[in-house]
Amino acid sequence: MFTAYQLTWKAESLCEDLYPTSATNDESDACRHFVWAALLANEFKREFAEKVLYAHEQEPTQPEEEKAMDLANNQRGVSTGESLISKKTFSEQKIIEEFAQQLKENKLIVLKKRIGGKK
Repeated sequence: MFTAYQLTWKAESLCEDLYPTSATNDESDACRHFVWAALLANEFKREFAEKVLYAHEQEPTQPEEEKAMDLANNQRGVSTGESLISKKTFSEQKIIEEFAQQLKENKLIVLKKRIGGKK
């Protein structure tokens, strides 16, 4: 579990390059979930990654719509991680590129859009 926790730091660091300020339910939040999920998929494979991600979302006071956003973005991240692994193109840069592309294509869930886009 410590490795999974360390990967949250990596995800936060990668997303801070795109979003120096972060908030809940915005693109930076979607980025952190997507990237962490992809990193977990690479480190542990789908089944364990999904267990960790699901457990992380079991905060009883979290509003359902926020939980749904996080779970959806987690699934996109796991699937993307697996796809990059199978193509032998997995890298942190590729994860970020995939995140940006999927965000642009509205394939990720964002509840609070940033005014003026990124940063």
